[in-house]
Amino acid sequence: VTWSQFKEDVKKITLLDKSGNIIQSGTSLGLVDNIENSFDIVSLLMMQNGSPMNCGDSFCVGGSLEKEGESSPGMDAIIFYTDFANPAKQVYSWNEDMPSSINAFAEGKVAFFLGYSYHKEQIEALNPSLNFFVTKLPQIDGSSLDINYADYWVEVVSKKSNHKNEAWDFINFISKDENLIKYLNSTEKPTAKRSLIQAQYENYDMQPYLDQLLSSRNWYKGNDFEKAKEILNDTIIQVLSSDNLDEEINQIENNINSRLDLTW
Repeated sequence: VTWSQFKEDVKKITLLDKSGNIIQSGTSLGLVDNIENSFDIVSLLMMQNGSPMNCGDSFCVGGSLEKEGESSPGMDAIIFYTDFANPAKQVYSWNEDMPSSINAFAEGKVAFFLGYSYHKEQIEALNPSLNFFVTKLPQIDGSSLDINYADYWVEVVSKKSNHKNEAWDFINFISKDENLIKYLNSTEKPTAKRSLIQAQYENYDMQPYLDQLLSSRNWYKGNDFEKAKEILNDTIIQVLSSDNLDEEINQIENNINSRLDLTW
């Protein structure tokens, strides 16, 4: 599925009343506060569109500009994202009056929800009778390389712990394939290890996640992740609220990179 196909489906599904209120939403994209993982979704779109995110020892989340006054791949991705919350656009399907995206999906108010494997359990808990399925993320039209996004946690042991050796022993134990596969199968979580992909692939429900594992990326966000998240979210809001985006786009892009560099 490509993003162009996705947009066409969103336009067909979204229903507005005569006053422009959203009755049925095609997807929950475009804003910050009421969308699960909005930072990750925008990061994904930027990387899919060719933004390098990091350049040496600094940030370049926009990418290279072809001409002064034109937007870069990264900023184009942000504009693409915000279009879904722009009433002037054909893909308009979300606004600040909508509930949280995961609740809206569980209630059947939105057709497409972008999330992680752990959201499936949350959705089922919110609405056990909801009939839905999981599929792979859309990709850029004509792209020969799939780019997906990974969310993961790293196990660490505090140096202040009184049981450092025991903690590391457990991490080493649970990291072994024969032990980890038991945990993954019982919790229905996708593996982060290449060696276990085939073993999990027998589970049909796991296949969409496993198909995206080896093409999943992330990016270095400096020493202050929360600050980096705040800066990118501010940029989304700036783009949405701009009265003259064509003239302000370069200033917005320079601002995001200079602010992010302070977190390096």
